[in-house]
Amino acid sequence: MYIFRKTLLDYRRSVAIWGIGLALLMLTVGTAYNGVIGGPDKVQQIASLQKIANSFAFLIGKAYDLDTFGGFVTTRYMGVVPVLLAIFALLAGNALIRGEEEQGSLDLLLSTPHSRATVYLQKWAGLVVALAAICALCWLGLIAGAATGGLQLDAGATAVAFLNTFLISLFFGTMTMAFGQLFSRKVAAGWTSGLLAATYFMHTSSQQLPGREWLGFLSPFYYYNLSKPLARSVGTDWQAMALLAVIVLPVLAAGLMMYLNRDHNSYFRLWTTTPSKNTRAVYRPGSTWLKNNFTFSLGQTLPGMLVWTAGLSFYIIFMVLSVPSLRESIETLLSGELFKNLGFLIDSSVESLLQLLLFVSIMVLFVAYAVTLVAGWSGEELQGRLELVLSTPLPRWRILLGRFLAAQVALVLLVFLTWLSCWLACNAAGLVVKQGNLAAAFFGLWVVCSLIVAVGFGLSAWNPGPAAGILGGLVIVSYLLDLLGTVLRLPVWVQDLSVFRQYGKPVVTGPNWPSHMVMLLLIVVFVGLAVFRFEKRDVVK
Repeated sequence: MYIFRKTLLDYRRSVAIWGIGLALLMLTVGTAYNGVIGGPDKVQQIASLQKIANSFAFLIGKAYDLDTFGGFVTTRYMGVVPVLLAIFALLAGNALIRGEEEQGSLDLLLSTPHSRATVYLQKWAGLVVALAAICALCWLGLIAGAATGGLQLDAGATAVAFLNTFLISLFFGTMTMAFGQLFSRKVAAGWTSGLLAATYFMHTSSQQLPGREWLGFLSPFYYYNLSKPLARSVGTDWQAMALLAVIVLPVLAAGLMMYLNRDHNSYFRLWTTTPSKNTRAVYRPGSTWLKNNFTFSLGQTLPGMLVWTAGLSFYIIFMVLSVPSLRESIETLLSGELFKNLGFLIDSSVESLLQLLLFVSIMVLFVAYAVTLVAGWSGEELQGRLELVLSTPLPRWRILLGRFLAAQVALVLLVFLTWLSCWLACNAAGLVVKQGNLAAAFFGLWVVCSLIVAVGFGLSAWNPGPAAGILGGLVIVSYLLDLLGTVLRLPVWVQDLSVFRQYGKPVVTGPNWPSHMVMLLLIVVFVGLAVFRFEKRDVVK
């Protein structure tokens, strides 16, 4: 059981950060409920919230029993929490085998008298317990949040709800371990992230598209949503939960089989191919990508950028083309008092609809990509790849700035190509949009993502190990400040600390140049700090 205990020890900080963070989110649920639904016009507010939830069913799924606290929690939070936990599971699962293999730490472990099956299964068991611990902390946070708000919540039903969440997140964690036998760590994480996003929107979209209901059956989120223990009109579907548990097993078995039948530091081949005599390395001598540190870093970054661009462009086009059909149902809600309480602009223009339906969600996705850029940079040092580069007579500041510049080029290309997709989709849908505001919205995305990358590089310069995790935690806190700041009546200066709040709503109001200038200045400051610290610090110490 040594491997199992060591796995838990390695992830104790991540479990604490994610568990406590999500528990704090759950702790605010009672206050949020009383802030959104309360007062003498409670019935009218519930009716308005029901209309809003129905309009956004293509994003959050169907809403049930919003007249109860359990139904509110189910609709507002239990659709998001499993996605967040699935992200943790795929990141943790991705590092268990392939991550340690690329770092070289798995070589030492396999030199001990432990079979490969033992290594794989004990590490997977560690992932199971880590996820269970986070879910337990979430359960405690939600129970405490209900008590803080003076609300009734069944503890047993809440435990079943988080058991359901645990099962679907475990599926994606197990899936990324299996993908890690076929691809590198980065590619495996990309494939699992794509599968997570695709299956989520397959389920929510299938509920809204006539004749496409069969798509939902292909998504694990369909079976997750069959059980809503906190919603009295739905309850628990034990067969669906059992199916979620069962489908994990063939994925686990497939990953284990591939791990047992491949060479270490290699990939499992689904079919045997005979290499051509003329096969050459991707980076052959004289290649443009090997000219300097910047071009080499750019060559590593571009493939991932293109994958993200394709996924984001598809999502943007789909959402923009859906605006005309959703416009009528949403316009009637924009004048409601509840929208004002939730912090939305009271406007029925095309720009407001795009802000509401598109930019609220894609900003989170852009920020997630920025975090992956930081994780890639910190991973270079953790995996020992920087040692060879630092052995050359190249100043450290040039190495760091070259990698940061490569990240900036990737961000610029991502922003430009997604803006182009949005512009073309608006023209195809016949939407008349202020082009200056649309460009400002995407420019603002670049500024925000650049600031996040700069902060991440600064954190990596101090300690690359927890840098990506700390940055992810800061992003989550920033998002919660913007999401719940108005509802929780936080001081304005506290809400203004959120980078999401500083982004604003440029597609509606135009660019916020003072905010942009401050963020650009902070980018220079954080990059300067990163260079200073990187020059003075021992590598991987």
